[in-house]
Amino acid sequence: MALAPASALAAPASSLPTVTSGVRPGPAILYEPPATAPQLTNAPGSGWTAPPILISGAHEYYDGEYVYQGYLFDDHGASGVPDPNSGYLNSFLFAAAAGTLTYPTGPGYDNNAADLLEFRVRPAESATDFRITLNTLENPALVGFTIAIGGDPPTEYAWPDEAGVKSPAQWFLTVHGTTAVLTDAATGEVVTPAPTVQVDLTRRQFEVSVPHADWDPGAQTVRLAAGVGLWDGTDGHYLIAGATATATTPGGAAPSGAALFDLAFRGNEPLPDWQLMGLSWTMGDSAAMEKVTPCFWRECDQAKALAAGDVSGFYADVDFGKLLSDQTDTSAVPQSGAMDRIFASHFSWGQGVNFSDPCGRFPTSCHGMFVGNLQPYAIYVPPGPVPKQGFGLTLLLHAATANYNEYMGSRNQTEMADRGQGAIVLTPMARDPEGDYTDATEADVFEAWADVARHYPLDPSFTDISGYSMGGGGTYKLIERWPDLFARGFGAAAAPMDDGTQGQSMASLRNDPILTWISSGDEGTTIDEQEQSISSARVAQPPVHGRPVPRRRSPDARHQ
Repeated sequence: MALAPASALAAPASSLPTVTSGVRPGPAILYEPPATAPQLTNAPGSGWTAPPILISGAHEYYDGEYVYQGYLFDDHGASGVPDPNSGYLNSFLFAAAAGTLTYPTGPGYDNNAADLLEFRVRPAESATDFRITLNTLENPALVGFTIAIGGDPPTEYAWPDEAGVKSPAQWFLTVHGTTAVLTDAATGEVVTPAPTVQVDLTRRQFEVSVPHADWDPGAQTVRLAAGVGLWDGTDGHYLIAGATATATTPGGAAPSGAALFDLAFRGNEPLPDWQLMGLSWTMGDSAAMEKVTPCFWRECDQAKALAAGDVSGFYADVDFGKLLSDQTDTSAVPQSGAMDRIFASHFSWGQGVNFSDPCGRFPTSCHGMFVGNLQPYAIYVPPGPVPKQGFGLTLLLHAATANYNEYMGSRNQTEMADRGQGAIVLTPMARDPEGDYTDATEADVFEAWADVARHYPLDPSFTDISGYSMGGGGTYKLIERWPDLFARGFGAAAAPMDDGTQGQSMASLRNDPILTWISSGDEGTTIDEQEQSISSARVAQPPVHGRPVPRRRSPDARHQ
């Protein structure tokens, strides 16, 4: 899937580059209108109206609905003994997962079947409606989830059906396939009449209606918790993990026996600990340290809680008075700082995660292992007022075997942002840990950029690109291929290429200032390799009427 230059397309936002010729710089995908993912839509006639939040870990009240947005690809369960065949363990050397659960290898699981995308609840005339949306859903019979309703700490009850966890609750609502059961948390008695379930496979949504005859929240504030796992249809309970995944059972067992892969209401998941990471001196050190503080999938606290079998810390106090009065309250949705966002891609090659088809090191073409139509990216938005001319934008590309949260919470992220009028810093997932920003993994960068431009005002003249290791190589690759898009670039721990492949030629950089940085002790690219690469590819500035071509200068030197 080669990216062609953009033709004269309608701009989705003034935040994107414009030129008077009508032929816009960069690939066409940067200027495409937004894609639609069914998981982010409301079925016509369903009565659900709130738009998705698209900021992971955030929640809001919107016109009679309570909405929580989950993280993508954080469905790793408890921290236990790693499954040696884990795709995350073997593919993400520098982005370790905190949880160790792995999916069965049989059809329908897709290494992602219990990934909670969204939780909603609303009051209806004679019932309370819940809606759970998953990132991946091929076979509803393989999935189970439980909603813990009410309860007063510190009293805790074990979740039913061998979920392996406990929390405060008055009722447990457990759903698997098209079956829903409401039980009394204290006695285990089943409440009748049974709640009803509707499954929308296209939107990957479960809608569950609990009659007021069973439970009526009125206008109270109610404690809610929720978790998703896999269902054993033969024995009628959650699937329990063993040491290694088989076709029908998960691997990476938890000490507590917790069977849940993903929990809701985790707005305070920690960022990677960069003080600890700063103790690393070699790539081996870094890989070891990242396993000590594995917060790169935003599921550190989830993994610890599931390992202990106590999920009391993850809940939402939902005000049904607000819901009944159709209030809108978005105060809990962050406006600045470090965030993980979700966008709908124009491309999809299936559902879930395909570890059997990785990009490999420096491919010439690649789809990436994250094959679905929803993709995440990390973003840092500077605090304070929006600049009059819009934010600058810095693409900060991740290294090989890392992920989109590689720089979250680091000074690399915040100091890139704290320049001039302020710059948004964007790190895309790029669909694969080793896609080398090629083919679909390159397209992901520009789709994420376009999504940022739809949500934040940008100053297109202040657009920079940077990255480390493979991200440094990606910096050189993208600025050489699309030089008109960028004011300057900074590649770290990598050498620029001049082989003419994929549009790479250092001659195209004659108007783009480049800072290239490498350490004398770098284990990936030695300093002599970098110097030779630059020296052999150095191109003199072509004259124009006997005068050198002027370099493009950053407005007000604000990139300095």
